[in-house]
Amino acid sequence: ATYLCMLLGSMISVRCMWYGLALGGLFSVVLSGVYAYRQHLKNPILHWYTLVPCLGDAPQVEASSTYDSSNIQLVREKIDAFLPSCELTETQILEVRQCCEEMMQNLIDTKMNKDVSNTFDIRLVDHGDKVQLIMKDSGRPFNPTFRLSEGEVPVDEKGNPNLKAIRLQLINTLSERLDYRYSYGLNSTVLTWLKEK
Repeated sequence: ATYLCMLLGSMISVRCMWYGLALGGLFSVVLSGVYAYRQHLKNPILHWYTLVPCLGDAPQVEASSTYDSSNIQLVREKIDAFLPSCELTETQILEVRQCCEEMMQNLIDTKMNKDVSNTFDIRLVDHGDKVQLIMKDSGRPFNPTFRLSEGEVPVDEKGNPNLKAIRLQLINTLSERLDYRYSYGLNSTVLTWLKEK
C-alpha cells in the first residue's frame, strides 16, 4: 500500500510522493491493527495489537529447551514441581505428565539427525478453573487432532507401526480438549484439562 501511494504520488510531483509515503505507512499500520484486533477477538489470550500471548497473573511455569535429552529432563523437572500446586486430581496430573512426555518424545523423534540447536517452548498455566499445556516448536505442520478408528494401527511407508501417530492418538485421548494452529512457521498445540469441582 505504501509503495502504491508513493508511485501514484510520484506521478504528480516529488512532494506528493512523500505524502504518499506517509499515507501509505499510516494505512499499513491501521490495516495491521485491524487484523490483530480480529485475531484477538478469535483468541482472547493474544494481546490485541502485538498478538503476543498475555496470560495475566495466572500461575504458570514456562521453559525453552533444545532437543537435547539433558535439557528436556530439566523441563520435565520444572513441570513435575509445578503440577501439585494446580489442584488437579491424581488422574489428571498423570494425564498432564503423560501428554507432556509424549509431545516431547515426538519432538525428539522428529528432530533426530537434524540440527538440535533449535528450541521449543512449553508452558503450563493454571487458570483457576482449568489447566493448559501450551507447546510451540518450529518444523513442518502436522495435525494432532485426528482420531483413529477402534482397532486401527497406523503404519509408516515401510509397514512399521507409526509411533508418532500412536503418540498423537494417546494425547488426543488423555486431554479433555486439544487445539492446534500452525502460523509463522510454528506449531502451537494447546491441551486443556478442566478442574473438577
